[in-house]
Amino acid sequence: MAAPPAYTQPLESEPFYRLLLGSISDALFVADAQGHFTFVSPNAHVIFGFTDVEVARMGRVEALLGPDVLPADPPAEGVEIANLERVVRDKFGRDHVVLVSLKGVRLRGGTTLITCRDITARKADEQRLASYQRRLRALASQVGLTAESERRRIAQALHDVVVQKLAVVKLRLGSMQEGNRRQTVAGVLGLLDELIGDCRHLTFELSPPVLHELGLGPALEWLAEYAERESGLSVRVRSAGAEQVGSSALRVTLFAAARELLRNAAEHGRARQAELALDVAGGRCTLSVTDDGVGFDPSRLEALGSGERGWGLLNMRVQAEHVGGRLRIRSRPGHGTTVTFVAPLKTNGGARGQEGGDTDVARESDQLGIDERRDDGPDDWNPHPPRDAG
Repeated sequence: MAAPPAYTQPLESEPFYRLLLGSISDALFVADAQGHFTFVSPNAHVIFGFTDVEVARMGRVEALLGPDVLPADPPAEGVEIANLERVVRDKFGRDHVVLVSLKGVRLRGGTTLITCRDITARKADEQRLASYQRRLRALASQVGLTAESERRRIAQALHDVVVQKLAVVKLRLGSMQEGNRRQTVAGVLGLLDELIGDCRHLTFELSPPVLHELGLGPALEWLAEYAERESGLSVRVRSAGAEQVGSSALRVTLFAAARELLRNAAEHGRARQAELALDVAGGRCTLSVTDDGVGFDPSRLEALGSGERGWGLLNMRVQAEHVGGRLRIRSRPGHGTTVTFVAPLKTNGGARGQEGGDTDVARESDQLGIDERRDDGPDDWNPHPPRDAG
């Protein structure tokens, strides 16, 4: 009878076994019924930092993996106990999440085969994903609440301004049947002028015609004037290349970001002056708002998430990602804030842009997709000396 193929023949070479075990990412151990190591794979250091010799010198499994890993009675031969999660500290003091599986064997003087797989990176990814999903669910809820709040505000404005004045117009028109008609007509015309102005104001609040009729550059100029009228915030505008922004969706996104950032500067930053800058060059748009307000610590952005500013920035981040861009924040308490919205000129909705050499900061607060940077040096632009939060 011919000999079986080479891969089915028993392999007696110890160097071969060590080479084979050393090439896999899982660490393998064999323990006897008392929990003493009878075999340690040569790649134990990949997870635990200890060499196989150092692990063997520990003697017992619990010295490496902690207590209660092995059952009181070893599993019967062929029986497997899979996927026991343990947090294990390695030789250098770093914690690893390890998936431990046990299997009953009769091998190398032992009764239990122990397989350890490092799932630390996977668990971290799962936690980041779960956190991001929670934020998205919260954002969806907040968007619904914000839409309802906006509808209520518009309804209230219509009732308190337009409807009330129309009621007065009706009464005055009724009074024309008697009394001084000239004076009544003059009063009605005055009220109608006010109504026209109020309706125009509401129209610009909802969707400013200047953005769609004249373009992004004039719309930003109008926005600066509007911000000064509404909140007293003096805004300087610098715009270069706005006419190159041909995408209607990108124009709307940039305008909405500018409006939100100026509102934040006035309401939350208590700024007196701000600069609104747009630069379109090299195939990308860079919109930034720098203010002389009270500033804040970007590392606390997650704690601000439940407030209007936090949700506004989170929503802005989602909008930036939708057009393939990103958001950057530079701020320091008492030294104002600069927020920069960067997006490719040719948008690809849903694709995350990769700009130059910039990288995302790998912290949970950055799961907003925001590059948060403390400003520990001079401000890029600060029209007034810093003032404290008080």
